[in-house]
Amino acid sequence: MLHSRGEPLACLPGPLTLATHPIAEPPRPFPLHFRPSRVSEGGRGEGSRRPAPGARVIGSKDCWRVGGFGARGGLIADGILRWRRPGESGTGRRWRRRISASPLRKECACTGVRFFAILSMQRSGSGWVETLLNSHPNISSNGEIFSVKDRRSNITAITKTLDKLYNLDWYSSAAKNECTAAVGLKWMLNQGLMKHHQEIVEYFNRRGVSAIFLLRRNLLRRYVSILANAHDSAMKQLNGTHKAHVHSKHEAEILAQYKPTIDKKTLITELKRSDKLASDALVNFKNTRHVVLYYEDVVSNRTMLMDVLDFLRVPKRKLSSRHVKIHTKQLCDHIDNWADVNNFLKGTRFESFLNGSRR
Repeated sequence: MLHSRGEPLACLPGPLTLATHPIAEPPRPFPLHFRPSRVSEGGRGEGSRRPAPGARVIGSKDCWRVGGFGARGGLIADGILRWRRPGESGTGRRWRRRISASPLRKECACTGVRFFAILSMQRSGSGWVETLLNSHPNISSNGEIFSVKDRRSNITAITKTLDKLYNLDWYSSAAKNECTAAVGLKWMLNQGLMKHHQEIVEYFNRRGVSAIFLLRRNLLRRYVSILANAHDSAMKQLNGTHKAHVHSKHEAEILAQYKPTIDKKTLITELKRSDKLASDALVNFKNTRHVVLYYEDVVSNRTMLMDVLDFLRVPKRKLSSRHVKIHTKQLCDHIDNWADVNNFLKGTRFESFLNGSRR
């Protein structure tokens, strides 16, 4: 289910009366590429695209970014443009569009940019899905930015990092040569997201950030992947190098040879903790614009990613990734003490995980 809130938009596509929408109504589709006609040297009054006196403007004549206040033209700070419908009084309903143009974007300065965040947990397929999205020429997802502890040390550090990203001042290998229409990151639930969820929800709604939840139904398979990844981090099985993700079948087969021995005493606790973390995240972020995906569903049906492209309102394209799945066999072939684990989970609410069930 999709939940609509305000979304980030870019430069004005023409006279203000033609392509605006009230805050209270669902946003209309916004073209990814457009070039408005040049602003005349005249009017600064209501309905004009030219900033009012006193507004600090950044960018070209074709694309205004607001950094100050204007009394007559309705321009205000923080990249928000407000105005009234023709004929309405000053006490009438306010209208709004977000301006996210940056003078550094050159020919793309008038391309609408939408903000998103992939919210997930470790070993849930987020790296794979992110590479798929990054194969789209108009999407830039900048990786696990908050894996650096200093960036998530407190809510001030978090918002400062997010501002740098969503102000289009973050540079990484995800940057595109073509015009970017959607910018985001990958954010693990245990990287300050849940600790400061109230402030982050407020930030998402204020900046128009859409959340893409990517979770895993079979938590036992996820736990096996966590243990196997931790083992490779210590042993560095691929020529002395640790790889969380691999790009060849040969490398995947080497890593899959390790079979973890699962501690039965802590297994139930770990599964409950993971289940609660995912459930709490869905509850805490229910008032944001979001979509929920499950890794197993995407693996079995890649076309689900087309729904994500619709969600981000970018053109549908074929997506690709070099990632190769590591654990492809049944669970009994990936757990060293399978018999013990099998007997231990029978009769519990996690019994369905034993046969590879998605639920």
